[in-house]
Amino acid sequence: MSVLWLCWGFLALALWHLGLGSDAYMLVLFLAIAGLGVRAIARPQIWFGDLFVAASALYASGFALILKPLLGQPLQANLHHPQAAATALFAGVAMLALVSDLARRLARGRRAPLAAPLADPAVQGRLAVPVMAAGFAVLALHVALRPRMVDGMVEQGAGFGGLGSLVFLLPLGLALALARASADRRAALAVALGGAGLVLMALTSNTRREFAEFLLMLCALPLILPGRDGRGAVWTALALLMAAGMVLYAAPLIHLMRGSFLTLGWAGRLDLALDLLSQHGFNPARLREAEGAFLRGFTHAWSENGSYVWPSTLPVDRFMLVLPVDQVLRAGTGLTGPGPFLREVAEGVLPSALIAKTAATGADLVAWDHGIRQYGNAARPVIGLAASALAAAGWAGLAVVPLLVAGPVMLAGNLILGPLRGHPLGLFAVALVWVLPEMTLDALAVFGLRILPLVAFTLLLLGLGLRLRPRLAPSGA
Repeated sequence: MSVLWLCWGFLALALWHLGLGSDAYMLVLFLAIAGLGVRAIARPQIWFGDLFVAASALYASGFALILKPLLGQPLQANLHHPQAAATALFAGVAMLALVSDLARRLARGRRAPLAAPLADPAVQGRLAVPVMAAGFAVLALHVALRPRMVDGMVEQGAGFGGLGSLVFLLPLGLALALARASADRRAALAVALGGAGLVLMALTSNTRREFAEFLLMLCALPLILPGRDGRGAVWTALALLMAAGMVLYAAPLIHLMRGSFLTLGWAGRLDLALDLLSQHGFNPARLREAEGAFLRGFTHAWSENGSYVWPSTLPVDRFMLVLPVDQVLRAGTGLTGPGPFLREVAEGVLPSALIAKTAATGADLVAWDHGIRQYGNAARPVIGLAASALAAAGWAGLAVVPLLVAGPVMLAGNLILGPLRGHPLGLFAVALVWVLPEMTLDALAVFGLRILPLVAFTLLLLGLGLRLRPRLAPSGA
């Protein structure tokens, strides 16, 4: 029955797009990409690599299939090479799907000893609050130690960004708490307080990432922990309600505060948010109007050539990776070459004592080389894996990069976290995976070489702690 409904949904979506005049070839490929994403998570068991493919399919076509018709725009609007861009995205996601199948086969049947202790409900309840508290502490320090704005300039060489690599502790703690929320009041309270804390952190850090991860974990509960407590629909409804609050209030405030928040302390940032709410009468329509006026000031990005949804000012371009692929195709593939990306990987992994580091990343290099951003402008765009693969190695990169970069990341995630359905680490994996499609190939390689080993080390430490403290040991151990 679910397959039948899915087919009807795809058919309705196709008819809607055709009615708007969407390019038929592009539409077919985008629907095929969406189908690959559904296939990845429709299996009896889900692995890290499957979530990677599903997230990549959403960014490649899923969001565009939904958002473009809502704006009354055909898929090819604002693109110069719509069919070539769609072909590149389909080739990239199809290759990711093939590599994911291989990574699953290599991991299947192998034990995941680091993940096993956290499958115990007693351990989940006891570790949730301490791990979440550690995550909040790391996030707060990470925000507090960012460079400040002095005399209109960000302090060069100031701040300390190393703590950002440990922020994953927060979604890990939230995942453990969510797994126990229906049976443990303390865990449910921790989830509620964690959500409220993330709203405040979004305003003070001027980012929505951590709060978005929390909402995604809520939405993923029926998928990852099916039938756990029968309340999956309640959690999903709560997530949608909170997402509406983020879209209507938090997102506009974050943009409106962006020009001045670095000059303010924590209390000043919250005061500014309350002042902006008051100035606009707590009216989301007025906040959205002010946000649109703010975004129209970025004349290079807000233009027919720089935005996939122009003339709309909705800040959703980052979720539709067809635009950066099209922009790379406009300038020519292979302009950046593989060398700069290898350098960025080394800078991301090695300590500064061994290599001189620059502020630019692979995303900056692709943006400057292909006219996506004015040269030297550090307003970093979302480029994605497919566009960076084209920039590094042309069309051949769409086969090489998934195999040599994404493949090892998928395999490592599969081996560290194990099978995810029915395990709280599945919720944690959702939080880890959802931004991977936004990454360029160098950032994805750094994720595999730095973040995943830290995740494995953290799970190892938690397991050792359970052995050293029998009170925390899994039941039956």
